[in-house]
Amino acid sequence: MRTNVVHLVDDLKIGGLERTLATTVENLDKAKYKVSIWCLIGGGRIAEELREKGFDVRVLGFSVSAKIRSLVRLAWRLRKEKVEIVHCWGISGAVSYTHLRAHETSLHLVCRLLLE
Repeated sequence: MRTNVVHLVDDLKIGGLERTLATTVENLDKAKYKVSIWCLIGGGRIAEELREKGFDVRVLGFSVSAKIRSLVRLAWRLRKEKVEIVHCWGISGAVSYTHLRAHETSLHLVCRLLLE
């Protein structure tokens, strides 16, 4: 049985963090991991490239101003999808999920902060 992994990121516009995420998911063992990429706010060019390669990329369209409601929706989705590992990319994803992790879930967490 494959481990269910979600990569959590704000968006997948062109940038170093986004390319690193793409390279990471493209090189994971598909026999071991079921990989999804969830964009909290919006998609982007790299999101489309990953979709074309067959990856599950979802744009959740969360509002920055409605953070609490967005966190509750995120927690619900993670439980519903039976996600086992969440890999957070960037500040918003890491901060949002760290708060969520502390209060709502029992999932494994990987945070990666790439600061410019």
